[in-house]
Amino acid sequence: MTNSNMNELQKVFNYEGQQVRTVLINGEPWFAAKDVCDILEISNSRHATSRLPERMKDTVVLSDAVGRTKEMTIISEPGLYKLVVRSDKPEAEKFTDWVVEEVLPSIRKTGTYSNRHTEIDLLLASAEWQVRAAREIISIKQQLKITEERLDDTVEKTGKIFSYLTDVPDRAKVNRKIKELARCLFGGKVDKATNYVYDIIKDKYGIDVFQRVKNARVKLNRERSLQGKGPYAESTLKQLISGMDIVESEELLDEMMEIIVGLLSKGYKKDA
Repeated sequence: MTNSNMNELQKVFNYEGQQVRTVLINGEPWFAAKDVCDILEISNSRHATSRLPERMKDTVVLSDAVGRTKEMTIISEPGLYKLVVRSDKPEAEKFTDWVVEEVLPSIRKTGTYSNRHTEIDLLLASAEWQVRAAREIISIKQQLKITEERLDDTVEKTGKIFSYLTDVPDRAKVNRKIKELARCLFGGKVDKATNYVYDIIKDKYGIDVFQRVKNARVKLNRERSLQGKGPYAESTLKQLISGMDIVESEELLDEMMEIIVGLLSKGYKKDA
């Protein structure tokens, strides 16, 4: 927990009547997680931050206007960016614009919030934030890559299937099962196997993974265009936002694993 000299580092901004508390730690801005979640209409800030990597969150002691102190969770710039990307609320894009175009440039330039910025300051600071956030997400993706494993061609019908269903799946396990599904039933074509499972998720749970991915990528390019830059290359967008990001954000990893194991256990064959 960081708790030294918080009164000197704390800055409170006003976003359309709602407070956004920040602190500077080693010259970098961090945001009060509860304030961000309130604006994004995320009701459970503790749950939202629990899914962030440890390096993107911390605990500090913040003080209010009358000097009372309270321990509070804060999130870094990349952490804030991940919460915004996962939000479907219309307010998310407007809030992101405010942070990128006004708050961050001002903090980096003066250590305080001010509405007086030159055009070049806004562009440089906003571009820096976009690059840092993109690099952070790419780094996370790379950590989630798994080594190719040779799996048996058949699935044991009893104990092995039961273990898959009772063990809490994570993203790496689901990715391995997708590859097994592709090899057994889709001629080794991982994209076909994945898309087929996404179709089942849409039919069963009403979550259109394809549309969510498309919307998130459009949002990224719209924010990039605000900096006067061209759109991301398709290959870069695929690295930044994938269907598995949507599945994980909707907490559907368990359901996706169940669908995959069900297809394998029944020996279901999709016509190519």
